[in-house]
Amino acid sequence: MWGFTGRENFCNYREIIQIVPEIVIISFYMGQSIVYGQKYRSPLRVDNKPSLAFYPPNGRYTASCFDFSNSTKPTRVVNFIGELLKIKDYKEICTQINRDLEIGLLDLEPEFKTIRFDGYDGEVDLSDKSHITLAAMCITQSFTKRDRLFWGSFGISLPTLEFFNVYSTSKVIMPVGDNILYRNSCPIYTYHFGGPSKKIYLPTRRTGSRFFNYGEVVVQGIKQIPEKGDLIIITKSLKDVMLLYEMGYTSIAPNSETHGLDINLINDLKKRFKLVVLFFDNDEPGLKATKIFSEIYEIPSILMEKEQSKDISDYFYKTKSIEACKKIIKNLIDSIEIDLS
Repeated sequence: MWGFTGRENFCNYREIIQIVPEIVIISFYMGQSIVYGQKYRSPLRVDNKPSLAFYPPNGRYTASCFDFSNSTKPTRVVNFIGELLKIKDYKEICTQINRDLEIGLLDLEPEFKTIRFDGYDGEVDLSDKSHITLAAMCITQSFTKRDRLFWGSFGISLPTLEFFNVYSTSKVIMPVGDNILYRNSCPIYTYHFGGPSKKIYLPTRRTGSRFFNYGEVVVQGIKQIPEKGDLIIITKSLKDVMLLYEMGYTSIAPNSETHGLDINLINDLKKRFKLVVLFFDNDEPGLKATKIFSEIYEIPSILMEKEQSKDISDYFYKTKSIEACKKIIKNLIDSIEIDLS
């Protein structure tokens, strides 16, 4: 990215800032354009009132930052980045910055890259505290053999994962509590929706939550749909959305079956697509959500047969047949079109 010929030894922070201006580095890790002297919300804690400011290099010193609510003296930017990444070793901090910004000071294949904290929107209503939450930081990695086997078992390919911004994640740095590490027995995936919004998915976790949501509540897959089309399916998860995409269908999913979608979005979809269909799970929560939202949205619904599976992803997992899945969806859609005609 920066056109520097790499070398195979340690790089230090002063070498980095000779190539990349410190304000660029700060802006990268804050996820927004930073201006020296202005106050911003700190990514290190819940910060209801902007209190973190950055200051330019002064003589022999590099740039610094000062937290007006939580500090008694300035902190060097390199130390701030280390605290943000939860890395204490100076060499490791510099190596991570080199990797993240693709500076090329070291002849290393990047083993991981940070999905940075993306900051908060520039204009924020300070009376509304609902959006002020700390985000976890996800350290991503190349897809492993374990990842390919997991997603392949649900009919989802690596190009589709990339299209929907799903990342294999080596480490989740939690704002509160213990960090989470990737293991073959418990892989980690990050659904990155843009800005600070993301979902962390631990599909094989046995205790505790398998999902962590950060940022605004989003409609999963909404950025990938075309402007217009014949059919759009509203299903219950991004996994189902991606499998349907593999089958040639356009679909989206709310954050969960119980959350639903904004009625204005539904009305917009009705204008853009000839047919909008609800496709939730054939289990107690799914059936309840189907009844409620089908009536509210005034759209038809389809369901898997219980003897087949509760959802299309599980059906593929059992049959390993994309053609069998296509046949089921086609028959369900055809039955709706017959009823509507």
